[in-house]
Amino acid sequence: MITSSRSLAVRLSHSLRRKAYLNNFVGVESPTIGSYNTISTKARVHHTVRISSHCVIGAGCLVVPTDDEMLDEFTVIYGPAAERRVWSGRGKVQEADLRRKHGEYLREMLPKFNRLRMGDGM
Repeated sequence: MITSSRSLAVRLSHSLRRKAYLNNFVGVESPTIGSYNTISTKARVHHTVRISSHCVIGAGCLVVPTDDEMLDEFTVIYGPAAERRVWSGRGKVQEADLRRKHGEYLREMLPKFNRLRMGDGM
């Protein structure tokens, strides 16, 4: 799912599957992209990088390795120096709980603020 119809500098191969969230002005030249990835604004990914699943590339990160590279699953690239971390998997239960609670909160709060406003022409 590409979230913007603006002109994106995105060249993706046919292997873009399921859910990859791409923000505005993203340059991705990766030959393969796994599932459930998030690539933030002004991030650049070189064609020598293969992205596995559940990776996050932060805003303004430039990922340009000298050799071909495959990012491990759950890799997070962040900061101006494109530092990397790999999530160990700790806290999966807490994350699931947080997402569930967030969904409940949104179901409760959004109807309160989503009122139909009548204009002069209606």
